[in-house]
Amino acid sequence: MGYLLPIIYLTWSLKYGAVAGNNPWQATGLEWQTQSPPLTENFTEIPIMDHEAYDYEWLEKQDLAKMQAEKEVASV
Repeated sequence: MGYLLPIIYLTWSLKYGAVAGNNPWQATGLEWQTQSPPLTENFTEIPIMDHEAYDYEWLEKQDLAKMQAEKEVASV
């Protein structure tokens, strides 16, 4: 019984579950900034980090700027 439930859940998830994106947890670390599955080199060019790995305020500012840009495009 202990093996049966996880196998059932895994099978159900593979068939009906949603596909996770490149960064489903909205993490700010460098390992989450590459695509999934990653390229052989991980990045096509050397990334420049302008924030700390756990700087979630930076991520909120990025999301806010993105939403404002989308509003401006929609209003044009």
